[in-house]
Amino acid sequence: IPNDESEHLRRTDENLRIIDDEQFEQVQQRLKSRSKRQAKSHLTPSIWAFTKVLVCGCCGKPFYSTRTTAKGHEYRHYVCGTRQRLGTDSCQNKTRLNEDKLINDVMNSFEAVFDDADAIVDEAVKKAETLIESNRSEAARLRKELKDLAKQRDADIRLIDDPDINDLAKEAIAEHLGEVQEKRKALQSSLDRLGEEANLNTERLAKAVRRAFAEAKESFANVASPAQVNEFVLGHIGQMTVTVGSDGSLSPGETALDAARADLGSIPEETPRAGLEPAT
Repeated sequence: IPNDESEHLRRTDENLRIIDDEQFEQVQQRLKSRSKRQAKSHLTPSIWAFTKVLVCGCCGKPFYSTRTTAKGHEYRHYVCGTRQRLGTDSCQNKTRLNEDKLINDVMNSFEAVFDDADAIVDEAVKKAETLIESNRSEAARLRKELKDLAKQRDADIRLIDDPDINDLAKEAIAEHLGEVQEKRKALQSSLDRLGEEANLNTERLAKAVRRAFAEAKESFANVASPAQVNEFVLGHIGQMTVTVGSDGSLSPGETALDAARADLGSIPEETPRAGLEPAT
């Protein structure tokens, strides 16, 4: 039977202590600080320059970041996530991309795009003008079809009101009238969508393209950390597919500029973006 706690004898001997109170408190603070850092690292995973950007062209899975250290310098590469997790037999894409080289290619490519801004804007406006003219032609065609359907609708209504037509025939006419009305709604909806685009003009288009360039250039100027590179790439390039044997390079010449021109040529939302062709 254990003794009552009031009967316990206690003795304190300072000579038996390994550390003093101050040292004990310092250790406790360090443990708390380390615990907070570990908890934060679990809650907020690291964002690297090409996180969620590179996709394997063989298995469709994202490329993962790997780190190596040589001569005191840290190097980061990207490899197929499937191969990294399941082994080399799980995917044939052996491509290994150097992060520093990819970042350098992206920066050089966008500098080339910005240097050639006037030419790209001119080409984008020309493409947009062609698109607008096509939209206007399509709008004219839709209006003609709506007019023809309106004539069919009026004819059906007159037949339904005709007392000499029997009820069975009127039911068929009423069914046809319903089909005509559905077609009119669909055509009118298409015409409404084309309305704003058909009314765009060259000045507004050029202004929209230049505004997109200014926003991209400002964002580009603020790129510094890996997370900022990641945000910029996702916002202005998007995901990039990596094929077997790719070196991951982005050409700052024709490839980048042509892709930017193609990207800026899509004007339906009147907010074109400067872009790059994904590395393949």
